Amino acid sequence: MNQLSVISSALVVLTSATVYAGENKETSEKSDWFGELRVSHEASDSISISDSTSGNDKMQTFRGVEVSSLTSFGAAVGKRFDNDFYLSLGLEKFGSPEVKATGGYTTVGGDVTTSATFPFEMTNYMIEVGVANQISENFDLRLFGGLGLASAKSKDWSAVTSGVSGFASSRATTKSNTSMRVGFGLGYKLNEGTQLVTAVQYSNYGEVFWKNNDNNNGITAKIKSVEAGIRLVFDL
Repeated sequence: MNQLSVISSALVVLTSATVYAGENKETSEKSDWFGELRVSHEASDSISISDSTSGNDKMQTFRGVEVSSLTSFGAAVGKRFDNDFYLSLGLEKFGSPEVKATGGYTTVGGDVTTSATFPFEMTNYMIEVGVANQISENFDLRLFGGLGLASAKSKDWSAVTSGVSGFASSRATTKSNTSMRVGFGLGYKLNEGTQLVTAVQYSNYGEVFWKNNDNNNGITAKIKSVEAGIRLVFDL
């Protein structure tokens, strides 16, 4: 009789635990809200620079312009809708990116600059809309696009002109731009409620402006890049 009671009690406990686990799993699978941790790095870039400075100090030509250290770390929160669509709001912070004129340029006055470095800071706020199409039990293929606001703050830039290193002082200028993004990714289910997404994306962050100290002229760089990224997506 005691053995039967023990067995009966054990069956009740196991049944209750199974039902509870099943309910939790079902709830997890139906979770609409999710969070993301993001990291991305530029794989290639398209940088253009223009100079509004007048007189002999105006830069005449640029060669070999590139951006370096365009690495971002960010987080996002989002909501899933029917038909595999989702919407997210994210914040991305960039480390210490720099625009480099590595091929050299010349000024109208004839000074030859062999290299120049234009550092800046940047934060990007972005709303993304995407669709995640399940292609197998553990994998999904996703397409996404985004629109946001990139805030870029320039720092003092440096150059080597006619063989002499120089440090050009400029006013720290913050410029806000409309940012845009399109991309695709492959998601892998790590466990119930957690995914690892690898993504490739094209981003346009707008302009960075290095303003001269004595006037409103200066140097403008337009930042566009193709980036490789990883996202950890988890249910909330």
